[in-house]
Amino acid sequence: MKILCLNILLACSLALPAAAQQMGSINRETPTVESSIEFAGGAKVELSYRALSFGEGQFMKRVKESEQFRNMVTQNAKANPVGTLKLPATMMIGGQEVAAGEYGIHFIPTDTGDWTLTFSHKQEGELHLIQWPLALQQVETARQRLAMVLLAGDEKGSAILHLHFGNMAVDIDVLTPKKG
Repeated sequence: MKILCLNILLACSLALPAAAQQMGSINRETPTVESSIEFAGGAKVELSYRALSFGEGQFMKRVKESEQFRNMVTQNAKANPVGTLKLPATMMIGGQEVAAGEYGIHFIPTDTGDWTLTFSHKQEGELHLIQWPLALQQVETARQRLAMVLLAGDEKGSAILHLHFGNMAVDIDVLTPKKG
């Protein structure tokens, strides 16, 4: 009986750190943010995402320094989009044509620890990825959570997708297709 009790106690103690880590996760109660922009012709782009926290920069440091951690982050990012983007029509985003539809939004590190914005969608049962390298620039204002904002662009039929990670940010052009 003592051996059985000791085995149960050992099993519980081994499981405790995993449970504590999950329950203490910095992103366990992350808020969901939604925004949209409607163009003059009625085309409406909709954005929804979880405003993830950065853990005081330790996460970014580990992504840059550890290939094993980077691979884990990549696999997790591919399996768990941070949000969705709905496009009512084909749009030009960051210089690439993106068809109408709903896309998962992922941030995936490169081998050098830089980041790509990745949209995912299923086509004929297969997962397809569209990627853009992010030319993140250092900014004065630091954010503890991921911020993604759709802003009106300066030209008719244009918008800007503003991404802000910690003290790094980038703007990506979103353009409706030119008519005629």
